[in-house]
Amino acid sequence: MISISFDEKQMERAKKMLALAPKEADRAAAAAINRTLTHVPKEMAKSVRERYIVKAASVKKSTKKKRANAGHLAGEIISAGKTLPLTSFKISGGKRGPMRVKVLRAGSPKPVKGLFLNRFPKGYVGHMQRRQPARFPLKTPAGPSIPQMIGKENVFQEWSEDAVKFLNNRFSHEIDFRFSKLFR
Repeated sequence: MISISFDEKQMERAKKMLALAPKEADRAAAAAINRTLTHVPKEMAKSVRERYIVKAASVKKSTKKKRANAGHLAGEIISAGKTLPLTSFKISGGKRGPMRVKVLRAGSPKPVKGLFLNRFPKGYVGHMQRRQPARFPLKTPAGPSIPQMIGKENVFQEWSEDAVKFLNNRFSHEIDFRFSKLFR
């Protein structure tokens, strides 16, 4: 879990500017938090996609947001989800040798023992793997989950730094906007 907070200088500035209307400072903070909550999943997707071969929509769908309001100045982004099937990543291989899967952008495809393309009589075509010598059961192999990808140190550091910057810039903008509305 990451905790992002406002810059102390910004809070003091807001209190001085909005001394006439103290509730406006809380509303400005809530608006800045909520705008940050809509911005961060996009940045999460960018930083995850720099490292992994995965669709941005998968990353964004895995997040849920809890919005802030003037009475409760806290917001949350929660990423939850199961492991992704290997078909979500780049699979190559053919008639000879093992099929290879590339999960990380920087790297070469890794061979997956026993992976093959199966065509079922009902029309489903997919990659399967036998975990034992018998013909059945077949399993669909899986890779990492979206929360694991988001939580990696270098990925986490990229989007968390951006979130702190964005929150403080947005809070400053909201304070200026509310201050200008007071004296029209």
